Amino acid sequence: MDETAIAILVALLGFSGVIITLLTNAWFFRGQRTDERRHEQQSIRRALLAELKNIRLGPSEHNKLGEAFKENQDGAVHREQIDDVYRSLLPKIGLLEPDEVDDVVTAYLGHQTYQANLRLIGRVDPALNDHVIVNNEHLPALAEMQKSVLTQIDEAISSLQSEFKK
Repeated sequence: MDETAIAILVALLGFSGVIITLLTNAWFFRGQRTDERRHEQQSIRRALLAELKNIRLGPSEHNKLGEAFKENQDGAVHREQIDDVYRSLLPKIGLLEPDEVDDVVTAYLGHQTYQANLRLIGRVDPALNDHVIVNNEHLPALAEMQKSVLTQIDEAISSLQSEFKK
């Protein structure tokens, strides 16, 4: 073999080595990025789940309201808007699956609507500044509002939890 052929062979081997290295690095980087994305999705899911479960406790005051309704008394309902986690994660919500996004956004919008409607059917008592007093006559409407928002929250919780099982 002459020197030109050897130089070409060495150049081809060197070039092939560079190409193989680049492809291998790209493959590893893609796997690492996929793992990072999956971890971020799981973190978002866990944070939203925790907040949704906490929100769900508020409208679950059905028993207290049911007793008040039976006794012809007014009911006091907590009125605080709990959505700090949701608001902070809203820019990243697109990392979740489309069905999860639909269910989560619907649940939070339902909760915001519930809070707004709560102020319409009740009154704020200065002594209980974080509660709305709902007259006995409006308790059936309140129960319907709570049922609706609880259904939306339960669907979002179920949707987020189902992704953990995959």
